[in-house]
Amino acid sequence: GRGLVTIGHSLFLGNAGCDDCGAAVPGAVCVVKIDDDDDLVLCELGSQRLTRLKPDGSRIVLARAPHPNEAVVRNRTLYFIDAADTGGGLFAVDLVDGDDAPPRQVAEFPRPEALAAASDVASFYVGVGPDVVVFDEATRSRSPCYHHHHDDDPASTRVTSIAVDADRIFVAAGPSIVALSADCQTRLGETRLATGDATSLAVATDGALYVATSDGRLLVSRP
Repeated sequence: GRGLVTIGHSLFLGNAGCDDCGAAVPGAVCVVKIDDDDDLVLCELGSQRLTRLKPDGSRIVLARAPHPNEAVVRNRTLYFIDAADTGGGLFAVDLVDGDDAPPRQVAEFPRPEALAAASDVASFYVGVGPDVVVFDEATRSRSPCYHHHHDDDPASTRVTSIAVDADRIFVAAGPSIVALSADCQTRLGETRLATGDATSLAVATDGALYVATSDGRLLVSRP
């Protein structure tokens, strides 16, 4: 139920399996398209690494991290979050540096679980617990965007995925999918799943919102 990637008008739900790990440890939890390239980036949680998947099926290790959970590519740089309780946060590795480059920590966050690139050139939306935080890499500033609360959800409900288009931010938390304006100032609406939780979101090029759920479904909402 994790790992959505859009390529053109197509969307893929990725699960790369788990190499040399126990059955309780999931495999790839994110799949990211590299701009202007046929390669994909996989977050391999079981193998504790991020790999570049070539069209011929071969993989190149880009970076290693204890809990790689979400990733985005911007300006030939791979940004990813490490969801570790201690030492976790937002990291980056330059895609032109070659294989297995040591990642640099851009910002520390306690157990982040969701990441999306904002429409400007320097900001990211980061999901930390029930909150979405806007992080500006240029100024290193942080500002609150959204705090999830629903009377039917436990207090421990966390933001698990964030997706953006030109005008909106979509936030998944438990069975809720909340739509916000791009500036975080206006709550545009909320959808509640009848069964399961929303685990991963992706916006296709035609504006459709795809939702992967914890009970194995792939849902779509078209504009």
